[in-house]
Amino acid sequence: MKKLLFLLLLSPLSQADIKREFVLTCKITDQVLLGTEEGLPKRYTGYQDGTKVGDEIRIVFQFNQQTFLYPIYDLRIMSDKLQLFNILSSTYSREDYDGLEYTWNDREYSLSADTIYLQNYGDVRLRLNRYYKNDWQFIWTSGARIDISSFIITANCMNMPSEWDEVLAIIKDTDKDKWAKKEPVMMPLETKPDPFKD
Repeated sequence: MKKLLFLLLLSPLSQADIKREFVLTCKITDQVLLGTEEGLPKRYTGYQDGTKVGDEIRIVFQFNQQTFLYPIYDLRIMSDKLQLFNILSSTYSREDYDGLEYTWNDREYSLSADTIYLQNYGDVRLRLNRYYKNDWQFIWTSGARIDISSFIITANCMNMPSEWDEVLAIIKDTDKDKWAKKEPVMMPLETKPDPFKD
């Protein structure tokens, strides 16, 4: 009897934590640095000694789910070249129109089956979206506070590792009460009579 009670008390501990780490590799397809100086537009292909078209960018995903008492998770998404370090945690998740939204350090992120949207300090923003099976693409923007300029990078990310679908399934299951229950409803555009039509 004492053995059974001991095993029942330990049963939450027996559930294994889940850890996954994988890398999405992307190739820059275009980039532009836009600015203005004394009222005149300026356009450059990038910063000296910075990234260039054809360069590879690695985005690291680290997922950890703890199952003690009740499951909680955090998903870290990082890239040195993109100045990204973001944590999406079940503690700060809430329903979004097609997945989940997170708030952390006064920044909002969103996650769905086919999109990831992140913000970081320095007005850095990344939007990743799946365009075909395991192939993704992104647009990254960074605004400068010192001068009036914005740096934009687009990239193609082939073959998202299969761990992504596993991680997404765990997140959807853990946050099943928050994950969007239905697709957004598209409202029809207001139609006005054509004044030139007879």
